[in-house]
Amino acid sequence: MSDILQDAATWLAGKQKSFLAQTITYTRGNDSVEITAMAAKSTYQVDNGHGIIEEVTLQDFIIDAADLIIDDIEILPQRDDIIEWGVAGVATRFLVCGMPGVPPFQRDAYRGRLRIHTKEIEAAP
Repeated sequence: MSDILQDAATWLAGKQKSFLAQTITYTRGNDSVEITAMAAKSTYQVDNGHGIIEEVTLQDFIIDAADLIIDDIEILPQRDDIIEWGVAGVATRFLVCGMPGVPPFQRDAYRGRLRIHTKEIEAAP
């Protein structure tokens, strides 16, 4: 018997990929792959060590896990990988990272999509 929620999640992911996503370049070392991703944001509250809570916002990219293939191998995001994305017509680079104690990505409930956490490191002039 089919899982109605999983079917709905798969359908929604397909619609988001078709209508809300853009092409990014995912790079690890000297290897890269162009994939389709949907942009999102994650906000965390972090104690700065002096009793002050700071809010940090990360740029996220949501992708199909099966699309992240380098050298014919499906990989998972790692810290220090690079994502390049055209933001408002400007080529911008993002560093894959996570907040302390938070991995650089999260999987959805059905393990078909990845939410990759990044921070902007460079925008072309």
